[in-house]
Amino acid sequence: MSVANVAVICMPDRGHYQRMRPIIAGLHRLGASVSVFTHQALRGEIEQAGGTFADLFAHGTVEDTDDESWPLTVRFVTFAARFAEPLARDVAASGASIVIGDTFAVIARAVANRLAVPYVNVCAGPAVVPDR
Repeated sequence: MSVANVAVICMPDRGHYQRMRPIIAGLHRLGASVSVFTHQALRGEIEQAGGTFADLFAHGTVEDTDDESWPLTVRFVTFAARFAEPLARDVAASGASIVIGDTFAVIARAVANRLAVPYVNVCAGPAVVPDR
């Protein structure tokens, strides 16, 4: 079996990342190369889990794109519309053959569609106490 290249795309909220961390670590243990596109604040944790950090916001932030829409989660749709194309190029450069995204990372599905690769959604439940 060849080593898989996986792209994980996750919004930076602690509760969303916590759901992705065991997936990143598990894929790494299985020998996959896991590129994790998220906020730089999570870089250390990503590397500890065996992933390779990639900056989801290298081309612009959610706030740069939309600082008015309500509810706040609608801004992730605007972010996806604006930055899916450059992020798709970044994901393609990682060699990923599958994209795994948290539910709020709308951009993950857009990237997978652009690259014509499978997409897996990880539905994060509410984290009332996200640091736990």
